[in-house]
Amino acid sequence: MEILKKRDGNHHKNKDGFGPAEPDKVSENKDAIRGREQQLIEGNGGAKSQDGTSGNAINGISDKNPNKQEYIEAAKKEFN
Repeated sequence: MEILKKRDGNHHKNKDGFGPAEPDKVSENKDAIRGREQQLIEGNGGAKSQDGTSGNAINGISDKNPNKQEYIEAAKKEFN
């Protein structure tokens, strides 16, 4: 949880009224974490760059990233 504390201390969204980060899932599987980030962006309305309503300007994983589905599948396997 030290990582969250460090990130929160100087996060660019603090000035926009976003509160501290809240842990969702924990894993050392970087692919799963990457996929989970994308799942959360999509689950919260999608990235603004794609006319979404989440607080994220862009997706965590580009649609052009050839590994996108691999990351999503890793998240499903790890967290669902």
